[in-house]
Amino acid sequence: MRKLFGTLIALALAAGSAFADSNAQIYNAANALYQAGDYAGALAKYEAITVSHPWLEYNKGAANLKLGKIGKSVVHFHRALRLDPGDEDALANLAYVNSIKADSELKQKPGKLESAILWIEEAFHLNGMFWMFTSLYYIAAILAGAGMLANNPMRGKKLYTAAIAVMVAATFWGGVTVLRISEFERGGEAVAIEPTVDAFMEPSENSDKLFTFHEGSTCRVNRAENGFAQITLSSGLTGWVKYSALEKI
Repeated sequence: MRKLFGTLIALALAAGSAFADSNAQIYNAANALYQAGDYAGALAKYEAITVSHPWLEYNKGAANLKLGKIGKSVVHFHRALRLDPGDEDALANLAYVNSIKADSELKQKPGKLESAILWIEEAFHLNGMFWMFTSLYYIAAILAGAGMLANNPMRGKKLYTAAIAVMVAATFWGGVTVLRISEFERGGEAVAIEPTVDAFMEPSENSDKLFTFHEGSTCRVNRAENGFAQITLSSGLTGWVKYSALEKI
């Protein structure tokens, strides 16, 4: 459980002052219940808060973990990381959960380009990535325009070269942004929140069962149909599972 200073200020940044007062009071009351060992009571109050904040997601994860809800804790620790990439507390708790949960997930070392893309995806929200792409695009256009208007040919050439370099960077950011958008459209990541989850060949429990995975395991949601989701585990296994057995990050 992290020590939360400046709660009122943090929540005020995320909501109007009228809501901030109420949310801060609920938040502080939830923290007090957590410290007293009433994790269920604390979680109920955390979930009543109407704003989004990395500290709030972290505390939801911590309360769920104390209650033995591994899957739910993984969901909220991941959400905390999306709001605050690199959060050491959330990363440490995820590492702990991964060490105690039933399934060990396949971890392959990515290449240099994939590592760069993953770092960007983790470090920036989708809006920030789009803003970066558009900013670089406009900077490249300004540099190219300045090169056309330059009186000195050498200066113009340097400006053109800079414009090309910035446009390459903008193209890279644009590609990563498109990949991120496509991930959102495909359904994104989810976590198993039931003790065991059976995966079937078709979106029906009457079809052949392919494999079983367990609470806390993350998966990629490809698409949904008739209350089922087609998922892919980190190991590459793919099947259909009941959507109610998952919670999206």
